[in-house]
Amino acid sequence: MKKKILLVISLISLFVMTNLFAGYGTHSMLSLRLPTSAAIAGFNNAYAAVADDVNSLSANPAGLGFVKSNQFLFMYNNYVQDLNHNYLAYCQPVSGLGGKIGVNVSLFDAGDFDRTTIGSTGILYNSNGFFTSKDMVIGASYGKAMNPNVNFGLSIKYINSKIDTYKADGYAGDLGIIYSEENMFSQPVKIGFVIKNFGTKIKYDKEKESLPTEYRIGFASLFNLSKDVNLLPAVDLAYIKDEKVNVNIGAEISYLNSFFVRCGYDNSNDIGNKLSFGAGYKIKNISIDYAFTSYDEIGDGHRISLTIK
Repeated sequence: MKKKILLVISLISLFVMTNLFAGYGTHSMLSLRLPTSAAIAGFNNAYAAVADDVNSLSANPAGLGFVKSNQFLFMYNNYVQDLNHNYLAYCQPVSGLGGKIGVNVSLFDAGDFDRTTIGSTGILYNSNGFFTSKDMVIGASYGKAMNPNVNFGLSIKYINSKIDTYKADGYAGDLGIIYSEENMFSQPVKIGFVIKNFGTKIKYDKEKESLPTEYRIGFASLFNLSKDVNLLPAVDLAYIKDEKVNVNIGAEISYLNSFFVRCGYDNSNDIGNKLSFGAGYKIKNISIDYAFTSYDEIGDGHRISLTIK
């Protein structure tokens, strides 16, 4: 009985903490829905159609069809209350397979929680020590340009989650497509669709938890404001069962393809600021990006990522 009480409290604590900082519903493995780079966070997840580089591994694997060179990405994400999210990704063209492949690893650490139990009066109180909660996701992706206008991609993921002494494993997949047109309404336009995190349920004890399977469609277009300045706006609509439709809006202004400023909006974030802000600098084949999200009195979230192409 004591273990069951501890498990319930652990799960409640994890879900409350994750919801508090992300506004991402009540499904298990919510770390699967967190942005995996400062660029994606700057767009506030409006990336289903924007994806065209190593970020495609998590945003939309169909974007790998645009990759022309080996690419590497590392992200460090410092949330509030000791929440940390680290991410590594690598992709490259493979001539023998007629497409591009990639691998990625995501590590999410929710920090330490006071080990809590329920007294005879029903009041919660701290017991001995602490417990931790960690998620790990290892993925492999493949993407290919089917023709000049259509890209297709898929990903498979191994998922491992640990809450205190309880462990859970599972498998999930992503399936995506991107349609691009160089001259639609006199503008280059991309339309992306991706199904993310479909797969097995995970089980910590006896109860099985559903993964956050997401259906996302996105639109993006590039505007040349001047010889040196470009504007890239994007809009995504995302749906997860038992949740409202999320609207993600993002935009990036670039100067000389070296300096970048980003802003995004997410209507699913019910706590704190619905806006995100970001900036980036690119020199030769190296990009450094930063993204900021405020959660009001709770604290601020900071993401820094390094990309090598």
